[in-house]
Order: sequence, then structure tokens, then C-alpha cells
Amino acid sequence: MATTSAHPRTDPVPAVILTMAGVWAVAVVAGLVEPSYGAAAAAIAIAIVGWRRPWQSLPGTSGSDLGAWGLLLMAASPLVPARLLPSVAGVGVDDLPMIVGTLLAVVSVWRTEHPRTLLQPLAVPLYLFALWNGVSVVLGGDVDAGTIARGVGRWLLVALAFSAALVVARRPGRARWVVSVVVLVGVAEALFGIWSYLVDWAPTSPEKALLIGMERWRVYQPLYETVPGRLTGTLGVSSNFFGALMLIPTMLAAGRFAKATERLHAVGYGIATAATLFGLVLSYTRASVVALAAGVVVLLVLLRRLRPTLLLVGLLVAASVLTPILSRFSEGNDRLALAGRSLETIGERPVTGLGSGEFVDAQFDEERPVLIATPHNSFLLAAAETGIPGGVLLFLAAAAPGAVLAFWVVIRRRHDPIVVAATAGLFAFGVQTFSNNLFHIPGVAAAYWLVAAAGVGMVIGGEGRAPADEAPERARRR
Repeated sequence: MATTSAHPRTDPVPAVILTMAGVWAVAVVAGLVEPSYGAAAAAIAIAIVGWRRPWQSLPGTSGSDLGAWGLLLMAASPLVPARLLPSVAGVGVDDLPMIVGTLLAVVSVWRTEHPRTLLQPLAVPLYLFALWNGVSVVLGGDVDAGTIARGVGRWLLVALAFSAALVVARRPGRARWVVSVVVLVGVAEALFGIWSYLVDWAPTSPEKALLIGMERWRVYQPLYETVPGRLTGTLGVSSNFFGALMLIPTMLAAGRFAKATERLHAVGYGIATAATLFGLVLSYTRASVVALAAGVVVLLVLLRRLRPTLLLVGLLVAASVLTPILSRFSEGNDRLALAGRSLETIGERPVTGLGSGEFVDAQFDEERPVLIATPHNSFLLAAAETGIPGGVLLFLAAAAPGAVLAFWVVIRRRHDPIVVAATAGLFAFGVQTFSNNLFHIPGVAAAYWLVAAAGVGMVIGGEGRAPADEAPERARRR
């Protein structure tokens, strides 16, 4: 099977991005007349483009490497809307890409390397967290099939997915291929969301899938009737999670833009950066904007290059001028109240917690009504449902790959733009997860674990330090 070369002339991704942008432009023009016309125009354009099968030039899309196909399915998880059909034993249609992708990657590793390699050191905290989900339920005396499936089953799947991705990403060219797929999925989500925003399309009938395209404003919110709504892409869940989904692709696209040496590549990755950044801003999620700013600072400080600095700063200024995003920061929020309530809950059962998926139900009290919502913090939610040991294990699992990449970039001073971009993306995602329980949303968290695996794969496999991977010194300072 073909592999991804580090040489810029072999990179077919910018051409795919430009093709996607062309299809989007056609859909917008037609959609401004009538949204259904835009959808039809997009379908026709995609069919015409698909007839030429441009994806064949993408490394990893042909051949028999089950691991590559498995990572592709995992990365595509956000494209399948949640809540389309009833779930069975807690598993919905939107979970299938992650489940099937993990199985393919595990089989690939089992055949090609060795079953022992599925126990990767960086994935050990995830395995322990999955195990603790079962132990805490037994200790708490509330054993039932649903709790075990939501706890042990879900997190064992994540641990296996991350372990398999770590192994596959060390194969020649696979790490950068994962980065390309995550960027393309992010661009596709962003373009679909922005199309919905521009043509004012969002399902409103209870019979249709809600929270696809846009999430409408509520009548009591300040931006009601000021802008169409908040982008949700195809996720089918809250706009908060869509904003988080855009963080990592934005950082990766900017990293690729910084490294581009050909004009066509720079244009393609510049469009990808703009699309995902504006997609994030149009989700009107304050936590995402704060996380984006944090990621941009990390990326620019570590890269110290003029071209990506001008692009990102210019896009941020344009977003603040062209959208009312800054007005969102004048509104209050309930994060401190939610954190306080979750700390009270943790204090009641500090060792065993309430059980996986039981936090919201446990808040209902007819005599003392309280705000029924999750802690909006992955680690507090884990601690509330599985005890303090569970919260600590999830934090260690999430922080471990980022710590490895930060050590490589900051201490070892290996400033490969893609590794730096991956580090900045993981950092930005980590910042937002303190305001939203991102790691508990499979379609959103998939990008985190995949890019973490790709970043580590580049570092361990040598792709992040190969001389051919570094631009000339003069280009480094552009």
C-alpha cells in the first residue's frame, strides 16, 4: 500500500480541500435561492467529482491495510449524526464507525505486529480507567448491565482504539495520513455547518433529526433573531461539542499551512484553516473560543513563523469583526454552579461514585430541586460517576500523550510544524474539556485520541525529526 511522503509535492490533500470548497460554493449559491436547491446542487457536484474518484490519490485509501481503514472509520465518526435511530444497549448508529474501526485496527495489529502490542504504555491509564469503572460499580453495590456497558465497555473500546492507533501510526507514513484525514473530516463538517448558517437551514420538525446543521437560539438568548443559530455540523449534538471538534483540525491545518512550500498547498491549507476556524466561531461557544486562543498562542510561540501568525491573527480579527462572537462574553454562565454541585456529589461517594451515566438521574430530588446537568467537565464527571480514582485515571490518560509531545517540542526543541500543531491541538482540546465533558462524547473525542497517537507515532517513528521533514532555515522564519 502506498504511504504518505513527507515531501510537499506528493501531498494531494490541498487539491481535495479545494474541490470540497468548490462544491460548497456551488451549494451556497443554489441554497441562497432555496436550501433544497443547494442540497441538490451539492449532490450533483459530488457525483460529478466522485466519478473522477479524486480520493484515489490519497495514500492509504487503497490496499489491504486494515489498520489504515480502521483509523479512517474512527476519524469519520463525527460525520454520522447522533440520535438518528433508537440505541440498543446504549449503542447507536453513530457508535458504529468507532466500533468497527477499532475492530479493524485491532485485527490489523494482531496480525501484523503482536497481540502484546495492544497494551501500549500510554494507553495503560485508559485500560485502568475501564477496569475501575467495573470495580467501582461492584464496590458501590449497584451492578447492572447498563452501567457496566456504559463504563467498562465504552472505555475498554477507547483504550483498544488508542492502543491500536498508537501502533498503526508508527507504520511508515501512517501518522501524517491520520493528520490528513482528521483535517479533511474537520473541513467537511465546517463547510456543511457554514452552508447551513448562510442559507438558514436547520430541521425544526420533531419527526426530523434535530441539532444537525444548526442549533436554533432560544427566545431568551441575546442573539435570538440576530443570527440564524449555532453551528452543529452533522454531529446531532450540542454546538459546544461542535466547537470543540473544530479545535484540532484548525491547529493541524495551520501547521500544514506553515509547512507548505508550494502556492497551491498554501492556498488549500489556508482555506482549511479559515473554514474550521470560522466553523468554530459560528458555534458561538465561548469555551471553544478561549481554547482556540490558547491553542493559537501555543502554536505561534513554538513555531515563531510569520506566515501562520499573519493567517491566524488575521482570521481571529476577521471573526471578531464579521460576527457578534465577542457579545457572547457579556453573558453569564453556570459553570461554577455546576462544578460546585459536582464537588458535593463527589464528596458524598468519593471512592465509588454514582456509576457510569448516572450523574444526571442522581440529581433529581423532589424535595430539593437542583439544576439537572452534567458537570461540564470531563474529569469532574468521571470523579462523580466513578469516584476520585476514576477522575484521576481519566486525567492521566488524557494528559499522557500531550506530555510526551510537549517534552519533545519544548525540551528537545524538535519544532516540526505538524508535531507542534498536534501538541497545540491537544492542548486546546484539553482547555475546553474543563468547561465541557468532551471525553464522554465519542464522536468528538475520537479526533483527540487519533491525533495523540499520530503525534506520538511521528516522534517515536522518527517522522517528527527527519531532516527531510524540516523546511530550510530561511523558510522557518517566514
